Amino acid sequence: MFLDDRRVKDQFSKLLGSDMITPWGVRSMSAEDKKYDGGYHTGIVWPLMTGWFSIAAYRQGFFDQGYDQIKTFIENAFHSADPGRINEAYSSDQPTPTGQFAQGWSSSMFIMSLLGGMAGMPVWGDSTKDIKSVFHPHLPEEMKEITLRHFNWYGEKFTVVLSNQKITIEREG
Repeated sequence: MFLDDRRVKDQFSKLLGSDMITPWGVRSMSAEDKKYDGGYHTGIVWPLMTGWFSIAAYRQGFFDQGYDQIKTFIENAFHSADPGRINEAYSSDQPTPTGQFAQGWSSSMFIMSLLGGMAGMPVWGDSTKDIKSVFHPHLPEEMKEITLRHFNWYGEKFTVVLSNQKITIEREG
């Protein structure tokens, strides 16, 4: 789904400006676009798109930018009126929740960003049954490791400990 071509990296780097990136996620349209008005499909911040952006950032080697977007999910979830909830969308100009108050794809993209981005796991069917070759982590400096407990992989459960230097996988049960 994501290409490794130099042209893709060049185009992706154009998405990193403040016209697209906000402290609460990625806009659906550049604030510099003449059609931009901050509307539902013309500039609003969608956690769904923010998650796609985060995964793509990791896949293209923009690890800090991918992690920055993962942090927006945490901010949005735990600074809301209903802690833990991630809304369908947020205003394009301020972190005000809009749309549905709780959205499955918004919450799931947080997990997808962690697994597909930070943990380096394939998330769109390009995986192998060999769990040992699945993870390619890129953890931020301040994060020593991630532990995934009861991680279900092809019907078996594992405990997976990821760091930038080492991956430990143990079958449970």
